Amino acid sequence: MADQSLSATSDNGNAATSYICIGDIHGYLDKLESLWMRLEEHLGVDGLADANVIFLGDYCDRGP
Repeated sequence: MADQSLSATSDNGNAATSYICIGDIHGYLDKLESLWMRLEEHLGVDGLADANVIFLGDYCDRGP
């Protein structure tokens, strides 16, 4: 049996897209903005723009 490997590429042929999951914001916009800035620093602005960001959980239950 031949080896098969799966390789995900974006539409432009670059490496696999990043997936970022963010859960339970609870109305803390300042913390979300801080996280977003750290993600931009880590991935770069273009890297974050190309990522699939998935929000899970509560947006405004509890918190400010």
